[in-house]
Amino acid sequence: MNIHGDHHLSYCTNIHAAESLEETLQALKDNIPQIKEKVAPEQPFGIGLRLSARAVKAFNEQQINHFKSWLSAHDCYVYTINGFPFGNFNSAVKDQVHAPDWTTAERLQYTKQLAIILAELLPDELKVGSISTSPISYSPWHKKDIDKHSSLKKGAEHLVDLLQHLYLLQITSQKNINICLEPEPDGLLQTTEDFIHFYEHFLIPAAIAKFPQLTPREIILRLKNHITFCWDICHLALMFEDPIESLGMLQHHKIKIGKVQISAALIANFQEHIEETISAVSKFIEPTYLHQVIQKTPDQQITQYRDLKGAVTEQPISPGTQWRIHFHVPIHLAQLGILDSTQHYIIKTIQLLTQKNHCQHWEVETYTWNVLPEKEPVCIQEGIANEINWAKNIFLS
Repeated sequence: MNIHGDHHLSYCTNIHAAESLEETLQALKDNIPQIKEKVAPEQPFGIGLRLSARAVKAFNEQQINHFKSWLSAHDCYVYTINGFPFGNFNSAVKDQVHAPDWTTAERLQYTKQLAIILAELLPDELKVGSISTSPISYSPWHKKDIDKHSSLKKGAEHLVDLLQHLYLLQITSQKNINICLEPEPDGLLQTTEDFIHFYEHFLIPAAIAKFPQLTPREIILRLKNHITFCWDICHLALMFEDPIESLGMLQHHKIKIGKVQISAALIANFQEHIEETISAVSKFIEPTYLHQVIQKTPDQQITQYRDLKGAVTEQPISPGTQWRIHFHVPIHLAQLGILDSTQHYIIKTIQLLTQKNHCQHWEVETYTWNVLPEKEPVCIQEGIANEINWAKNIFLS
């Protein structure tokens, strides 16, 4: 939905288990109308689409036209796509969510196809669409610094290939598709600073080498028009980044925020009841997704764990230690029992980025409803609606 005429707000449909195009479209039909009725009954409702590589291959012109007709009939539109998960996302994905990474032709081709589809689906009045994508690769796959450097270099070359595709697509379709790189813990890009370093030292040099007929200024303008930053609020909070500092770095380098993913991490504060806290945290151990842990001790020492299960086995834990856990918890909940969330980061970020309209595309991304440690079944439609309405109230406050 559109808020104040400047901000498109919805949720990411990666929560709905679907790999084939048929499954994907059925999941939208089963969920979108009911959620729209709860959050935007009298205005067009935006969709944060998720298409697997398998679904993309089946999404031909006839299917696109059928889907556009369905969108029109239900007063819906698509403005953004989550292009991070390439294949299966709803069962035992863990680190394979990064595969294939940006060193591969498969990732490049998949993203090109997503851009074509999004340009077709964008309504006439929307000239900009966004596609979030992976932080180049998963760092633990690359043991040596030279391997990481090589992967960043290859990823930059593929993104420059994509840049030419996006530039030509804009000419033919009059739609500007933004590719939004999404830093996250244990990605080759973990932080805003990592993203900017990659942009300055890998992406820009690769583009200059690729297009010798253009001036460096022309190349940089094209890059910054299409290759942007995906601000995942959970991820920045996990890495203890200050939103004001992150925004300042992006503004200094004149890099756009193409998309904001509204998400909350889990916080465990270890004070007097350490065993009780460990017990509460342990309930969030599950086999589907990566749940990286960033630990900060009272003396400000930072330790990263690749997954929650590994962090829980590390003992003892000093009083005053805090864990931030990459488990996307419902954004409208500030607390989950004795555990907290990074909801305060969401409020601060929305207030910061809406001051001068730093980003127009906003997407709630809680994909963990099916793996929350609840005793009673969760009504996902109701939960998603609660999240969107909570976020909408923050925008309007």
